[in-house]
Amino acid sequence: MHQQVGAIERRHRQIMEVGLALLAHSYLPNIFWEDAFLNAIYIINCLPISILQHKSPYEMVNNSKPDFNFLRVFGCAC
Repeated sequence: MHQQVGAIERRHRQIMEVGLALLAHSYLPNIFWEDAFLNAIYIINCLPISILQHKSPYEMVNNSKPDFNFLRVFGCAC
């Protein structure tokens, strides 16, 4: 149980760091925190991890590689 709590805390910290980095880099006001954190979670779930034999959680759930063609700079109007 203790190991699971540590893993959850690390994942939460990773989401917080990525979300706050997206907000800071985009110079958007804090009212966009929800969008920043949703994007952070999506990006993190598309990254490969060693526990899944270097596959992403997205790939494991959807049985296909994630499509990055639609991604844009966070905070960009286009």
